[in-house]
Amino acid sequence: MVTRCPTAIISYINYDIDVIQKYSVQLVGYPFPEIISPHQIHTIDAIRMLRDALFTGTCHWINISAKEVHQHAVETTRRLDTGELVKKKRKERSDKGKKRGARTPANPSQEPSAKRHKVLPSKTKKSVRRQLPLSSETVPSDSDDSEASEPSGASDD
Repeated sequence: MVTRCPTAIISYINYDIDVIQKYSVQLVGYPFPEIISPHQIHTIDAIRMLRDALFTGTCHWINISAKEVHQHAVETTRRLDTGELVKKKRKERSDKGKKRGARTPANPSQEPSAKRHKVLPSKTKKSVRRQLPLSSETVPSDSDDSEASEPSGASDD
């Protein structure tokens, strides 16, 4: 909610660049010296300390001004140049620099145009069948087939 971006994600590894500079927000009161992923916290006491800081509000997100973001960017660039801060880079694609052909469907019998005109799940035949009332032919009857063929008033004398 602080970022006003519903798809915002936190990058623990590149927090300075991917969170502070991108969203103009900062985590204040974090109980550890560095911002680390909760997955990297290995003791229950440390997890409880983080949980308590979040519940009490001592650890929380704040918006920072554009001037503060610019100052942070200058400081981050300086730290990157001196080697104090290391930005983890993404792994390069195995086919980097090679030409990639046109996309082909996984199933050769499937036409590419069929993917573009995908039927929504609410419009499938199965869901339409569920909405239609059952006909009298498909409704099971309590009477036998032989009784159904005889008129109800007729009796065998």
